[in-house]
Parts: sequence; structure tokens; C-alpha cells
Amino acid sequence: MNARVRKIIAALKRYDPERVILFGSTARGDADRYSDIDIVVIKDTPKRFLDRLGDVYDLIQPDFALDALVYTPKEFTEMRARRNPFVEQVLRDGQVVYERARGNVHQRVLPPQGGPGMKKVEAEQEGRRWLEQAQSDLAVAKWNEEGKFHSAACFWSQQTAERALKAFLYYSGKRRVVGHSVLELAKACGRLDKDFKPLVNRVAPLDRYYIPTRYPNGLPGGVPAQVYQADDARDALNLAEETVIMVANKIPPAPPAEQDE
Repeated sequence: MNARVRKIIAALKRYDPERVILFGSTARGDADRYSDIDIVVIKDTPKRFLDRLGDVYDLIQPDFALDALVYTPKEFTEMRARRNPFVEQVLRDGQVVYERARGNVHQRVLPPQGGPGMKKVEAEQEGRRWLEQAQSDLAVAKWNEEGKFHSAACFWSQQTAERALKAFLYYSGKRRVVGHSVLELAKACGRLDKDFKPLVNRVAPLDRYYIPTRYPNGLPGGVPAQVYQADDARDALNLAEETVIMVANKIPPAPPAEQDE
């Protein structure tokens, strides 16, 4: 077992979780020394989500890249019952590396999950969740553009379009939606609905804003905050807004009964 995983398990025993699931590249066996360690911790706790994360990170004190998520057994069971795409990925790739009931550290591949698509109601709910986040991201992009934070506006425009297109794919029943390329996601939407085809080439420029808007080492000189200009931010924002409008027109609001849940 990976030494970093052993450190995590040793630290989390004090947290007394029901289960710790390793997923991602380390669980699949294709990680390198720069890869994150991805874990899901299952613990019955009344604390809010962000406070649980604080407890876990304080216990582990990682000196490596760690992505941890903490769910109660009830939350995880409900997410699994809804066939939440993220939980489906964890269950597909994951290994249980600690389980309280067994009283010891071990590894066990989780059983594979169901068929290729989500049920219609589940798919529609997941699509609406992603669209809601895309609409929030669009507001963030606009705020940055108005504040003249041009590189941030470009990045959040890319994120907006990415999540909006993923919203449509989940709404359409896709269970596994991966990748960050707006171009490729738009193509995937176009294969499901021809109305997206004109969007494909128009939104392609957003892909150039995924890396160099954030990292100086992605640029030949200068820093993102200096390189991107008002015209870049406006153009990116217009493309993001066009994408959100397109997807919102394809995903109707939830029926009243679902909104009340």
C-alpha cells in the first residue's frame, strides 16, 4: 500500500470513520509522484460539510496533494440511490482502504455499479444542479469582468461554459462526463442535439483560458493578471453567456414537487 495512504489511514483512525474509500489515479494504479490522493470518508457526524473537511485535514496534516470529501452514511446512501455521477465514479474506481466493522486496514475493490445511463428523473435533477452552478459561475465571471480582473473573468467564463455543457449531458442521461475541453463537450452535446452544432466552433476559443489564465508558467512571460485584457474578458463572457442561455433553453425548470424537496 502507498505510504501516503498508510499515513492517511493511521491519522483517520482517531476520527473513527465508518469507511475510507480511495479513488482516482492512486486507486487505479496509474498515479505518479505528482498525483493527488483522492479519498472519500464516510462518518456519522452532525457537523456541516466544510467543518468535516477541516477536521479531516487537521488530523492528516498532509505534506502532499490531498483531495478529501466527507459524507455521512445517509448522505452517501442517498447519493448512491440517485446514481450521482461522482459517487458512481468512486464506486467504479474505488477501493475501501479502511472499514471500522472489519477493524483493520485492508483493500477491497468495490463492486461494479449498474448500467450505462441514469434514470430520467435522476438525470434531469443532476442536469439542473450543474446548470444552477454554471449560472452562479457566470455571475462570478461578470463580477470579475466588471472589476477589471480580466484573467479571472476569462477563466470563470471557461468554467461556466464547461459546467453548462456538462449540465446538458447529464440531463440527457450521461453518467460519465469527463474532460475540461469546451470544444469536446460542445461536440458531445451536438451529437445529442443538432441545435448545439453551431455552438461548437464559436465556443472553442474558451479552451485557451483553462490553464494560462491561472498559471504564470503557462505563459512565455509576464503573469496572467497582466496579459489578459478587457477585450479578452468581454469576448469570453459573451461566449459563456451564450452557452448558458442555450443550455437553459434545453433544461426546463424543475416541476413544483421537485422544487419543494
